[in-house]
Amino acid sequence: MKKLYKVLFLIYCTQFIHIAILAGDSTAVHKKDSVYPGKKICSCQLFNVKSTDNAEYVFGFFAEKTLAGKALRNFRLMDEYIRLEKNYFEIVFVRSAVLLEKFKEETDCRTLYNRLISEKRSFKLYNIIEVDALNALAKN
Repeated sequence: MKKLYKVLFLIYCTQFIHIAILAGDSTAVHKKDSVYPGKKICSCQLFNVKSTDNAEYVFGFFAEKTLAGKALRNFRLMDEYIRLEKNYFEIVFVRSAVLLEKFKEETDCRTLYNRLISEKRSFKLYNIIEVDALNALAKN
C-alpha cells in the first residue's frame, strides 16, 4: 500500500513539472532550461487518444533524463514514467490511448520535439517529464 501511495504521489508531482499540458503549445519547448547538466537522452511515445466525446487526437509524451551509465537502462526507466503518466492521463482525461510510435534518442527532448514537428508529424505535446527531478523527489 505504501508503494501505491508513492507512485500516486509521483504521478501527482509530474503535473507540476509539465512543460505544456494538453495545449500543444510549441513555444514552450524552444528554451533549453534543464537544471541538470550533462548529456541528455529522450524517450517519446505518440498515442492515438479517444476522448469522452469520441474525438480522436495524437498526443506526444516525452521523458528526458541525464545519461548515467548504459542508455538501455535509462530508457527503460523513462518508459516506465511515460507508462505511469499515460495511465493517469487515461484515467483522468480520455477513454483510451493506443500507442502509435516510439522514439528514443540521445538528445534533449526539445530537439527531438522540434525535429518531429519539422518532419510534418501532427501531434500535440502533452508533457516533457523531467525524470531527474522526479528521481530526486522520490529519494526524499
